[in-house]
Amino acid sequence: MLLLQVLAVIDSMYLLTALFRYPLPHLVEENTYHYIQLGAFPLLKSFQTICIWTMLLVTIDRYIYVCHPLRAQIIFTRRGRRVWAIIIIVGGFVYNLPRFFDSCISLFVFSCSGLKLGGMVFRPAFNHMAYSVIYRKVLYVLLLYVAPLTILAFMNHSLVRAIHRSRKRHADCVLS
Repeated sequence: MLLLQVLAVIDSMYLLTALFRYPLPHLVEENTYHYIQLGAFPLLKSFQTICIWTMLLVTIDRYIYVCHPLRAQIIFTRRGRRVWAIIIIVGGFVYNLPRFFDSCISLFVFSCSGLKLGGMVFRPAFNHMAYSVIYRKVLYVLLLYVAPLTILAFMNHSLVRAIHRSRKRHADCVLS
């Protein structure tokens, strides 16, 4: 129950933060929008990371209760669930911490028209290939797609097999 509550709160936070990312450019002036994005984008990415790993934690919990029902209370205690939820929340923010500092707003003024155009750009300390490749591409793909999807695929496959075995045992017991 605790894990589903955590997931519901994190999902809600993700959706609330998404309001500051997606419909907002149509509601406020462009420069204001860019400044809001300095905080909204990293928060959105943090909540996305936490949502994915909390969903994975819920799947692991279900896997343990279906595949190891007699040992489930010992393997995954109430305190253990709480600790894992806290680890995921803290880990999600720590992993996305660089995003809170990697960008700034740069204002461009066109000399011929006086038109001002603002946008988020990477700060010089974060504007290099290692940060872009390692953090923004490799770690992002591994931690938010490859690892969770691989674990989910394994868990779901094991859950389906366990359910089929259980149904077959039940059918065998009824027939005999």
